[in-house]
Amino acid sequence: MSSRIALSLGLVGLFAAPGPAQEVSESQFVSGVGPDHPAAAATLDALGAAESAVGRARQLTNPRVEYAREQPGEASAQDTVSVSWTPPLGGRRGLAIAAARASLRSVEAGRAAELARIRMAVRGAFAAWSSAAERLVVADDLLRLASDLARRTRLKAEAGEESGLAAGRIDLARAGAAAEQADAAATLARTEAMARAWRPDLPSDARPAPLTLGPTLESLEDGGPAFAALKQAVESAHLQERLAGRFWTTPELQAGWQRQDQAGATESGPVFGVNWIVPLFDRGAPERREAVRRREAAVARLTLAESRRTAAVAGAGEAFHRLSAGAEEAQHAARRAPAVVDSALAAFHAGEATVTDVLDALRSAHDARRREIDARVAAAAAARELEAAYAGLGMGETR
Repeated sequence: MSSRIALSLGLVGLFAAPGPAQEVSESQFVSGVGPDHPAAAATLDALGAAESAVGRARQLTNPRVEYAREQPGEASAQDTVSVSWTPPLGGRRGLAIAAARASLRSVEAGRAAELARIRMAVRGAFAAWSSAAERLVVADDLLRLASDLARRTRLKAEAGEESGLAAGRIDLARAGAAAEQADAAATLARTEAMARAWRPDLPSDARPAPLTLGPTLESLEDGGPAFAALKQAVESAHLQERLAGRFWTTPELQAGWQRQDQAGATESGPVFGVNWIVPLFDRGAPERREAVRRREAAVARLTLAESRRTAAVAGAGEAFHRLSAGAEEAQHAARRAPAVVDSALAAFHAGEATVTDVLDALRSAHDARRREIDARVAAAAAARELEAAYAGLGMGETR
């Protein structure tokens, strides 16, 4: 009777909650990857180039200072000092600034989209770590109880109360549980290493909280920075196309002072001039063709992204719906698992079932717990993919 009581206590321990640990939730884990994180700082190069382009577009042209001296003879000489400058007229500077600012907004939105992808990757790393930790708890429980069953069955077999075949089968089951536990521990080691690569500041005893399905559909962002980047790129391309059509340049204005010495007489006076490039041959046709193609490509990318987002939302939404339903069903099954074990124990106490029957019930309960974790992990991955689809981040980039 004492061995059966111990067996009952061991089976109840299979479904007991793990001991207290320093848990890290998904939101806490993701919040640690902020603007100062190397992954975020690595996206600054394009932003710097776009900011420099705006600065260059806002700059005025530098004035040009010239000095010339002519001395055709000993008695004659001429000195000329002049300043030349091209004023920002004709609208080209305004278009260039507007196009550069639109390009900067596109790069800023693109960087925000890249940061969103980084957050998705961080959430994926946490999901792998969390699910691996849960699977290891389940594997530890199975191994502990299988080992206890194997030890007690060997003792009963030695006492002639159980067959050697039953003891051998339980030993094989215990070996299988040990192999599964080792595999779960190795998976946890790998996933924890990847998680700590994102968050090396985590305490050594930090443990991930159980994975949840994530935000509701009502909280998802429709479009997001990815589409903002594409729309700003289209606007910038339109402005660049208009700028390329302005092939008339602003004339360069020149002003200065000239002094002439001839035969002992000196005369001086102002000098004015205009330098203007007349576009007889180069009317910017290559630049206009390039700008047109750039604008067409930007519009096509936006159109394609809208089509892909529609398809991604539809596909990810259906997958999320089905996997969420599957996770709920698996959760119900996992809740019924203890009743199955209780029934097997009752039959064992009544002498109507063998230890092997109890072990089979234990394996069924273990499988139900594993399926519940796997189903919840799959549903959470579908939730992340749906969130990414709403944000326009593409399909299949968050698993």
